[in-house]
Amino acid sequence: MIRAAGNTHCRETPWDPTARSTGDNSGGVLGLDESQTGSIGLADFNGQTGQVRWQYLPPNGPGALWSPAVGRDGTIYALDDDYPQNGAGIDAIDANGGSVISQTPLPTTTTSDTLNTPVYQPLPGGGQQLLGYYYCYEPSYYFPTPQGNSGSSDGLTSSLAIGSDGTVYVENWTHQETSTDTASPDGSSCTDAGTISETLSLVTLSPGGGSQNQQLATFSTTWSNTYCSTCSQSAFNLTEHTPVDVIPDGRGGALTAWETWQCSSTTGSFSNCTESTATMADIGPQGVVQADFSSLHMSSVGDNLVLGGDGTAFVTDGASVISFNTSTLPVGHRRRLGVQRGLPRLVSPALSECPGADRGLGLVC
Repeated sequence: MIRAAGNTHCRETPWDPTARSTGDNSGGVLGLDESQTGSIGLADFNGQTGQVRWQYLPPNGPGALWSPAVGRDGTIYALDDDYPQNGAGIDAIDANGGSVISQTPLPTTTTSDTLNTPVYQPLPGGGQQLLGYYYCYEPSYYFPTPQGNSGSSDGLTSSLAIGSDGTVYVENWTHQETSTDTASPDGSSCTDAGTISETLSLVTLSPGGGSQNQQLATFSTTWSNTYCSTCSQSAFNLTEHTPVDVIPDGRGGALTAWETWQCSSTTGSFSNCTESTATMADIGPQGVVQADFSSLHMSSVGDNLVLGGDGTAFVTDGASVISFNTSTLPVGHRRRLGVQRGLPRLVSPALSECPGADRGLGLVC
């Protein structure tokens, strides 16, 4: 909902925890907008009339934008989930007319599954016909090619953040999986073996162009299981590092947060997962400082990491607020919150006002 000149204008968009509306640095408002084609685009609204000045849709086809942010020079950035090979990236958009300036792809998740055992059907007149290839997880279905479930997709990302120098930051998680399926000649048993590795990185996009990926955390493991009527599968452990949030640290770097999950699985997919640790790291020209914030429920933090004055940052998980120094990351002060209507939202002390703070809306200044 946008209120301009006393009039209320509503635009309906699907709810997304990483979706945001923001000012456009020229008196208007940027918001996500669903088009008739089903794409989630970006619309710029006139701050006086509430009318749409321009609309930007994912240029690669039907897709969705989220987490719009405005750079110091007025350039608009947004995450775009419709890059080639099912990937995602960062779109830079001209604020005057909504045209694309550049597109920067993010690392993608890849899966390579090789099926080693062909299945043939005898022909009445002799010879045989290829039916497909055995797939361990679906023994009654034969894949037409030996590639199985191979392909690529976008990874998991945090919301976008932009530093005072125009640098764009986003956390990105991807995994690479390679596996083989080998069945007995009669198909009574099938062995699936593979390797999975995953990487959490901080992607930075420089104002002058060019991007860099800085590795935050990695994990890799192998597995092998045989499937048959009398076989029992052995579970193995997986570790998943999930992006939570990133903001500028006020010192030329970025403050990042992520959670680590321990999972038990009999396949290459993540399942039966429990949160184990929460990590905060400050990454900048001075180096990397990292600390354990497991006392917070990181899955509830979302976009509630904010930078205050004098190098102090604040974060809340809905039950308490923690303040800490971004250069050293020790926990400075914890404040327990009372009963709130919904999760609290942190507002930077640098803001001139804290709307709703005196009306019990759970805003913490």
